[in-house]
Amino acid sequence: MHYVSVKVAEIKLDILKGCFDVTLKKYEYPTILKLIKPKTKQVEPTEVIEKVLFLHELAAKFNDWGKNIRNIEIDNSIDYLYIRKWLEKCINDPIDSIAEKLNSEDWAVTTYNRRLSYLNAFFGWLIETGSVNRNYLKGVCKKREKSKKKCLRRKPLEQNEIITLLEAIKNDSYCSKTSGYMHSHYYPFLAFIFYTGVRNAEAIGLRVRHIDFVNGQIEISETFARTVKGTNHAARKEKGTKMENVRYLPLSDELIAILKPQVQDKTQDEFVFKSPKGLSIDDRMHWEFPVRKIHS
Repeated sequence: MHYVSVKVAEIKLDILKGCFDVTLKKYEYPTILKLIKPKTKQVEPTEVIEKVLFLHELAAKFNDWGKNIRNIEIDNSIDYLYIRKWLEKCINDPIDSIAEKLNSEDWAVTTYNRRLSYLNAFFGWLIETGSVNRNYLKGVCKKREKSKKKCLRRKPLEQNEIITLLEAIKNDSYCSKTSGYMHSHYYPFLAFIFYTGVRNAEAIGLRVRHIDFVNGQIEISETFARTVKGTNHAARKEKGTKMENVRYLPLSDELIAILKPQVQDKTQDEFVFKSPKGLSIDDRMHWEFPVRKIHS
């Protein structure tokens, strides 16, 4: 307080003299202040032991950083949630072992590189806040993608396969008589995806207000996306599109025939496609049962 009072007086005096330092360098607080040792008693120097930090102690700080600095909902972000839980599991592992711990994880290359990037940014924040004195991941290189063989399971469906699949679903060809719902209930939803090429979450989040029969177009601007909690209605969350853009698709005669019965007697905010229970479509469930069975 004494130092501040002196500086205030100095600044006021410089203003009156007309020599105020606009760069403020003249009034900067010194980086190091010498402590005045009492003359009556000499204190023997003691050895300063640096406290060892453990990785599990960083979990709470990572949670605060993600939530307050990155503005991420940790519980709804797979990578951020996994990193926090990973740090929580590293009980009594010293902070300087983090690079070794990372390399021991059997993560995909893209996953490893993404999480390494997040942790590097996190350590930068720890240094700024004085929680650590250095970045223990500095110099750790990203992994390189190995050459991959083409996976036959990811081969796109041929046009005749799509037609066969849709017809089987539409006619309940493989639906059990004891089933609680008919496969044909999902025909409009799957046909819409095949005709337009939209993502599952975009079709699931399509609302009545997005369909303009007058101008003959469909607005794709929202999704009802799955989260780390699951794919059911309660676990999903309203979001923008993956590329954060708005697309307009033309309404063909086939789409009009599909969509008109789906929007009948529905309000503007209701989903166009619903599950048999009147909730949002669970794309994992319809893939696990009718689609996977028919395609196999």
